[in-house]
Amino acid sequence: MFGLVFLICRANNVSVDPETNAGRGPVDFKFSKGFNSKCLLETKLARNSKWIAGVTKQLPTYLVADVGSFGVYMLVTYDGLITDKVLKLKEAAALVKANGIEIDVVVVDASPNKQSASKL
Repeated sequence: MFGLVFLICRANNVSVDPETNAGRGPVDFKFSKGFNSKCLLETKLARNSKWIAGVTKQLPTYLVADVGSFGVYMLVTYDGLITDKVLKLKEAAALVKANGIEIDVVVVDASPNKQSASKL
């Protein structure tokens, strides 16, 4: 998977670096195009006990330390039952944005045995 991301980024002149550390711990991925255009990506499994702190504390801290301009917080679930967490995460991201730090929340439903899209 990382190989595909690397190729797409290379074709678009975007640098992708896993586990970069700007002094407050390693963020999962950093995408950048020059110094001023940066996006930090932090991922968590929905079953992780610190899922809300990732968007309220962890990713904002990484963004400040790295002088990042934008963050994406990706929550991965394997059961598809996270509606309440998604609402809380989006509310938390809105509060963080009110403090001048922009974070988008993305949810990936990786639950097995989903019906094929061609059969919907």
